[in-house]
This record gives sequence, C-alpha cells and structure tokens, in this order.
Amino acid sequence: MHTIPCPKAASAVPAFIINHNDLTTHEDGDTATVSVKLATAPTTGRVVILNFSSIDATEGTVTNATLTL
Repeated sequence: MHTIPCPKAASAVPAFIINHNDLTTHEDGDTATVSVKLATAPTTGRVVILNFSSIDATEGTVTNATLTL
C-alpha cells in the first residue's frame, strides 16, 4: 500500500491510497490491477480527478486513465 500526499490541504491532509498485489507482468499479455481510494472525503461539492499514464507504453498501458471520485 502506498499513500501519496496531495498539495493544498484545506482542513484534513488530502491523500490517495493505492493498493496493489503484484504489478509484475510478462510478455504473454498479463495484466496488473490496482485499487485507489481517497484517504479523506473531499470538501462537499468538490470532485477529485486522478489521471494515470504509463512511463513506457511499449512496456505497459493504462486501461482506465482517468478516475473521478
């Protein structure tokens, strides 16, 4: 589990938590899955958007590049 802080906190320290089991894939088409959640609820009426990308698209791609919470 990784907790990554986000800038500009209002009252609580904003962060999102990424959980993963094994992010190792192989040439035969393996997939890896992560789950993401906010450490605290956003301010009422606010939407949190997280964008994901691959550093090297020849080694792996992101299926759902945008997560809206």
